[in-house]
Amino acid sequence: LLQNGFVIGKETEVENDVIEVGKVISTNPKIGRTVKKGTTIDLTISKGPKSIEFSDYKDRNVDDVQQLLEQLDFMDIEIEEVYNNEMSSGMVISQSPVAGSQVIPSQTVVKLTVSKGPEQIVLKDLQGYNEKALSDYGTDTGLVIKTEEQYSDTVAQGLVISQSPKANSKVDKGSTVNVIISKGKEQLPRTETIPITILYEPDIPGSPQRVEIYIEDMTRSMTSPDDVFNITKTETRNIELVIEPGGKAGYKIMRDNEVFSDGVIPY
Repeated sequence: LLQNGFVIGKETEVENDVIEVGKVISTNPKIGRTVKKGTTIDLTISKGPKSIEFSDYKDRNVDDVQQLLEQLDFMDIEIEEVYNNEMSSGMVISQSPVAGSQVIPSQTVVKLTVSKGPEQIVLKDLQGYNEKALSDYGTDTGLVIKTEEQYSDTVAQGLVISQSPKANSKVDKGSTVNVIISKGKEQLPRTETIPITILYEPDIPGSPQRVEIYIEDMTRSMTSPDDVFNITKTETRNIELVIEPGGKAGYKIMRDNEVFSDGVIPY
């Protein structure tokens, strides 16, 4: 225009999706009009496509985000789904471009990483597992195995009786599985009856002899006598001991302040 004798007037920059940056979009007077040399020509120049600030879509539902992005005419939207223990299924974990970037939608590919929720695991049947096998299973699967012990007449000591949730249930990775482990058959206290014959052997014939019976078992202690009585003839008394599993019980019979008989009975 300058070479042809025209004067450049006002230059206005506007956004345009078609015309490259710096190129003339239009003139005033318009193209095709006959004008004299020296006429002032106003120019409208392209700033290129319109850019926008990219929003933060993290922690939002991917369906809603995708709908918004499609309305803005982005070049493409790529979605990658991954397991995530902290975010619900369908929520956006990360994005590219990052929030706050200036982007031109028609030239930008949006990449979204979306949560599939926690990884789910199909539980094995843990019956018959011992504690080592349970520990290995928890390590391999990322599950938390919580154990509790109970007596069982049918399952050997140290092996799993039952589990909750049940076998073949689907659970999230990191979930807790409650397991009952057998303590074996319950051993109950047993009762032992011992007949003791206490001989009547006084220093003075016909005088009574004092007898004290001490018992140490589940319910009694030898700190005080369990029974005290006098005899004037030989007598047989039954001593009943209650013995705890794995323990023992004992008795002591004093006759005229001397030990007449004693004993210890194991379970």
